Amino acid sequence: MSHPFQLLVKFIYTSLILYLILGFAYHVPTAWILLTSIALTLSGYAMDVYLLPRIGNLFSTLSDLFVSFTLVWLIGTYTFDSDIGLQLYKLQNIPLFQLSLTVSIIYSAIEWFFHRWIHRLSGKEEIFP
Repeated sequence: MSHPFQLLVKFIYTSLILYLILGFAYHVPTAWILLTSIALTLSGYAMDVYLLPRIGNLFSTLSDLFVSFTLVWLIGTYTFDSDIGLQLYKLQNIPLFQLSLTVSIIYSAIEWFFHRWIHRLSGKEEIFP
């Protein structure tokens, strides 16, 4: 399977997750959602290319959890949230920490299946820790 197709699939489900959670619950502008989605897609794909073959699906998914949480929280803190992400958001009373955690858990759950799909389509044997 080609790399552009994998990137496109990853970008689509990442954008969908971010739009459903950040767009509906947090009313984040679409431009910031796309910026976050691009950053998360590129960093996640780089980890898929370099970490997944070396450490396996479980630890790669856990690293996706940590990186996605950190990226969403940092980008959110400096772009669409003005209170360093620790206090309640002014309009919806939802803390950015909670939304970042929700996004990262859902993203990592989908990443688990995406990694298995990559292994199955590439014909390589999946590495188990």
